[in-house]
Amino acid sequence: MTAPQASGSIVGMRRNVEKKVALIAGLGVMVVLGMGAVSWQSLAVQYHLYRLRAEPGYLFQIIDNPEGTVAKKAVHDFLKTTAGAQKLISALMLDYESAYANFTTASKVGWAG
Repeated sequence: MTAPQASGSIVGMRRNVEKKVALIAGLGVMVVLGMGAVSWQSLAVQYHLYRLRAEPGYLFQIIDNPEGTVAKKAVHDFLKTTAGAQKLISALMLDYESAYANFTTASKVGWAG
């Protein structure tokens, strides 16, 4: 009659192992969620940096965002790079050229005072 006790203890040991595995998995999920909560701002900044590099007009869409926002942090980080500074200067020059062209056209036609 010792055989039933042996299988009972094996079942009990198996349950203990399953509980430990479930506990470890649960702790792992909590760690991943905790890290995600901490680093969500970093991910958001990277998203805005990607858009700043990829979309020429995006800088002027978010440059006036309030200080302390994720988008404004991305703008600061972007403008610290050489490519970011060059994009800003290029965008300003295009805007200036457009405004100058409109002004000269208006003055030739007699619209400007």
